[in-house]
Amino acid sequence: MSCRRHSRSQRRAYNTGMSETIILLTDLEAAINYWRLQRPATGEECALSPEVNTLANVYAVMIIEHLHEITTTAISKEALQLLHAWRASRADSVAVDQR
Repeated sequence: MSCRRHSRSQRRAYNTGMSETIILLTDLEAAINYWRLQRPATGEECALSPEVNTLANVYAVMIIEHLHEITTTAISKEALQLLHAWRASRADSVAVDQR
């Protein structure tokens, strides 16, 4: 996995929800925490769920390579789907709060 440099306008586009070209480390951490609540570790060995494990692999690469962001093209389709589901859950909770 690798991370390309992005202009400020691309980062701003991501932060306003206009683009999904990059994933910030803080967003990945939040997604991991979301999935840990949805699918807690199981068994005596406290094995991670497949969802958490998939995102933890991306997280590990980012930490080892000292990345603060990563492109969506650099991660697996499974990880991207999990991130989309996390974002959708956030959008749903915001909509409920605004009612």
